[in-house]
Amino acid sequence: LQSSWEAFSPLQEKAYEKSAEGKEPKPTQMTSFEDWLPGWFQGVLATVESEYKWCLENLPDQADSLLVTVVETCFIGIKQSFKNRLQNTLSATKFAFDGGDQGASPLKVLLKVKESLRDFFSAVTSLLVRADSEERSREKLLECLSLCTFGQIKDQVLLYPLLERQEMASNLNALASQVHLPTTKLKQLVSSASNAGVANAIEACTRAIHAIINPSCKLGEDSVQRCFATTDGFKIHEVLVVIDECIAAFLSKTGLSLKVIQDSLQSTPLKAALSAAQSSEPGAMADQSSQEARPEDILVAILRVLQTTALFSTSVSILEANLHSSIATLKAEWREKASSIHVWFTLFPGQREAHEDKLESFEGGATSLLPTTEKSLKDFCGAAEQLVLDYMMIKVKESLQGLGESKLWSRSEEKDKTFDLPSFSVFPSKHVTNLGEYLLIVPQQFEVLDDLDELNSRRIKIKESEGGEEGSQESNSFAAEWITRIVEEASKLYIRDILRIPRLSENGCSQLQADIDYLCNILQALFVPVPLTLKTIASNLSLKSDEIANGKSKPKECDASTWDRIVRMRLDK
Repeated sequence: LQSSWEAFSPLQEKAYEKSAEGKEPKPTQMTSFEDWLPGWFQGVLATVESEYKWCLENLPDQADSLLVTVVETCFIGIKQSFKNRLQNTLSATKFAFDGGDQGASPLKVLLKVKESLRDFFSAVTSLLVRADSEERSREKLLECLSLCTFGQIKDQVLLYPLLERQEMASNLNALASQVHLPTTKLKQLVSSASNAGVANAIEACTRAIHAIINPSCKLGEDSVQRCFATTDGFKIHEVLVVIDECIAAFLSKTGLSLKVIQDSLQSTPLKAALSAAQSSEPGAMADQSSQEARPEDILVAILRVLQTTALFSTSVSILEANLHSSIATLKAEWREKASSIHVWFTLFPGQREAHEDKLESFEGGATSLLPTTEKSLKDFCGAAEQLVLDYMMIKVKESLQGLGESKLWSRSEEKDKTFDLPSFSVFPSKHVTNLGEYLLIVPQQFEVLDDLDELNSRRIKIKESEGGEEGSQESNSFAAEWITRIVEEASKLYIRDILRIPRLSENGCSQLQADIDYLCNILQALFVPVPLTLKTIASNLSLKSDEIANGKSKPKECDASTWDRIVRMRLDK
């Protein structure tokens, strides 16, 4: 057996043999250590089985112990050599992997070696099971056999999380690099006057991010399954940390593209194009192709950012659910006496209790398995949502420009007493009508998000399956949720500008009351509740100056600071 082990040499990979016809020499098939090992184990098994049969006939009482002694002595003799060969193979494979050879994988090498050891252990175990020996004696021999077998990769299992981190980080970096090219192109187009070019570049960025989301989460699932196969789940708690930190770093790196998109929207040529579009005749709601003063292609490209956040959230939720399911399965397997995990507990004394405590903390889904990823995902989604909100508020800010400085609020026109002319209703100002017309077409602009309903439904089902009640309470329409957010944000900006008005005359109060009534009708048409601040302003304007001066007319349900501000605006002479 020792001689057969030493027969392997890396130099044999360069040997040549003649073809069957004897014409041309051809290289033999390259045989790496992990590919050579199963054949060697088969030879060992054949020798051991032959010796065992002889022992059963001639030394039946000692046959089992002699079998284990032969295997143990063989493995002890090759222990250092086994370790060196495996480490050299792992180092060479990692060098190839780092050089861009995606087919090379140190983890695959280690897994293949582990499978060879497992198959050999199972075959030798079956020999002992067939024998008629005492149960206690057999268990002791099997434990000794497992230790000398799996002990060959003890050092590699100890460092397994490091190997997993190196490979997973490399794979995630390769995915992130797919976003690098479109992001770089977008940077180059920032100074370009072609809005179509910017829109196409933004679309390319979002599509690139969209394409790598599922593969990135799939890497996390593959990592867990690989850990189960290689370490029998012994290193699962450390691998979960690796998955969490690697995906979090991937999210942060991917989020840099959002910053580039944000910068592109601040470019001078694009701003000029938007301003030119927004200077067109207001009220032309029938012309849907103009997307109300913003280029349709850029708008669609921007809204695609929301698709990436929805898919990221859904994919991470699915990943976490699958991880919890895997942990539950692993815990059930650990209770079985025959589980291979007990070998590692014997090889690494004192680890059983620590592992059981950690698995207990994961049970039931109460503890997040990906806390760092959740934080990075929250930051990513927050940046994406703020990007969309900022872009959608461009038209709102254009509509409200100059509202606070307008002379509408301070004008004072006395009624002509020469003729008893009737009083006419006050019409809403151009600021609020432009704002209202824009808000009414927002639902049409968000039709592109209709396909997100399916993603949202999947995420809700996952939360419900985990026993949470929050999922069932979420909105069924992603687009409807965003329409509400945009209308509410526009209302905040409008209220902010109202409170910046220095002084309100009686005519100014009438004008502002007409504007607010108009906007409230718009909000009701969009099924958006009127903010308390806006109700407070409307309530104040419905009263006469002498009624608010005594301070007794303030309603109980109102925003006190807003009420006081409007009072000062009205009483400031």
